[in-house]
Order: sequence, then C-alpha cells, then structure tokens
Amino acid sequence: MNNSKDLEKMIPLNVHSDNKNLYLENLKKITKDTGKLFLFAGDQKIEHLNKDFYGKDISSQSADPEHLFKIANSGYVGCFATQLGLISKYGNDYKNINYVVKLNSKTDIVQTKQLEPMSSLLNTVQDIVDFKQSSALSIVGVGRSE
Repeated sequence: MNNSKDLEKMIPLNVHSDNKNLYLENLKKITKDTGKLFLFAGDQKIEHLNKDFYGKDISSQSADPEHLFKIANSGYVGCFATQLGLISKYGNDYKNINYVVKLNSKTDIVQTKQLEPMSSLLNTVQDIVDFKQSSALSIVGVGRSE
C-alpha cells in the first residue's frame, strides 16, 4: 500500500479537514508508506516500576530507560510510545524517532485488592502540542489507555 490514495482512505471521518494533511503525513511516517504500523510500546517503566526490569536472567540494560530508545532507534519501528518525561529526557539524542506520547499510566504500587489502579493524566494534549513546537521532535500522536 504505497499509494497515497490508499492511505487517504485510512483517515477517520472525525479528523477535521484542517488536519487531514497532517494526519496523512504522520500516517506515512509511522507506517513507512505501507499502511501497516509497528508501534513500539515503552510505557512500562511507570506501569511496572522497576520490579520487572532487573533480576536473575534479566539483562542489566533492561533497567535503563534509555535502552528502549536505543531499540526504537535501531529497529524498523514506525513509532515509539512512551511518556513525555522520558521523551523530554532522551529525545534530544534520538531525534529521528517518531513519538506517540502516552497521556496516562497506572501502576500496581497499591495492590488491586486494596484499590483499583488509578490512571490519571500525566499531561494534557496542549502540553504535548507545546512540547512538539518547542522541541522540534517528531511527535505524531498521543495515546491513552484504560
């Protein structure tokens, strides 16, 4: 699917006409003009804290958040989804990555039998728009999970 007309058909109807060109541009970037997406999720550091990233038989690189950026930078990744804080810390060294900024995350710091995990917003969409303009990084979208 390397035809722009085919990719244009993938634009949802609720995308405002003023934003369709930007949407298409981002879609081409993240799918590498194929219409198929390889999104690399790197939001686990908040959700799992560090408990799943160290221990016997786990590489010490796994505990380093920058390791995720190195993977995203070296592979055939269309975009890398992670929190704004990590992007603001490491993004300057990884400018060729397309980023999806994760707006929220929840942790298991409190056991679910005590309280359902909270998933509050970490940043607003306007925060992301402002960051995109000031950083000149390739921010191609925002993501939210339930």
